[in-house]
Amino acid sequence: MPLVKSISGSQPPLVMVLESLPKRDKGRVLFEVRSTDVNGAQQFMDRVDFTSARSRAGLVANINRIPGVAQPVTDAMLIQVFAEFTAWQAQPAPRSDFVLTLRRMAEVAAQGTSIPVENPPTPEAVRTAFTHAINDMAIAAPNMVLTWEAEHADKLQVLDVDYHHLQAAPSIDFTTALAEAVRPRPLAWWRSHGGGLHFIYIAVPPYAADELAACAALAVMQIDPTASVELLTQTRHPKSRRVPQATPGASHGR
Repeated sequence: MPLVKSISGSQPPLVMVLESLPKRDKGRVLFEVRSTDVNGAQQFMDRVDFTSARSRAGLVANINRIPGVAQPVTDAMLIQVFAEFTAWQAQPAPRSDFVLTLRRMAEVAAQGTSIPVENPPTPEAVRTAFTHAINDMAIAAPNMVLTWEAEHADKLQVLDVDYHHLQAAPSIDFTTALAEAVRPRPLAWWRSHGGGLHFIYIAVPPYAADELAACAALAVMQIDPTASVELLTQTRHPKSRRVPQATPGASHGR
């Protein structure tokens, strides 16, 4: 995550965006400087090793060649900004209270594997964490579920479409056609172990995930009145085998 700083004393004001380079370039910092002209256009970008006076001197010279820089940038200004960046980078990252938990169905959350969502939990951060949980996690045990707290339903919501009240679940062709027809489109969907459907929604500002899932639930009921729908903050992992539980009775869509 970059740090954005104004260079105090430069004229016109310049903005620096500092971001660490990959670990193979340890000690180096990506140092991007652009003038804040009326169009906001970037006029300069460079890489510099702040521990090297020669590298800093070259950067100062290049910055001061930018057209319209009346008050030159000095080495002292760069050293001050780099010191602020170093202190900022050393601060611990804020913890996110939004965590996905992968666990067995019979387990409690504390027994599962936590997958934190990056803070702040933007739609892209939620997408990344959820996709990692679904695509990258090793799933060997049966009856694995992915869960999260209900307070985060505005960021991530499951629409569960069930047919447990019917004698038999609809065909794959039927549920596939239903899934393709539903609007708004989900982040992902799959046919559940029992023959129903799971739709996954994340927020698409200005709409929250649970709002989008509710709209999709109405669409499902309009297309197929025989379906039952439920909004959840958990889903059985699509790669996990389903093994019947001790409770008697079977149902479609879970």
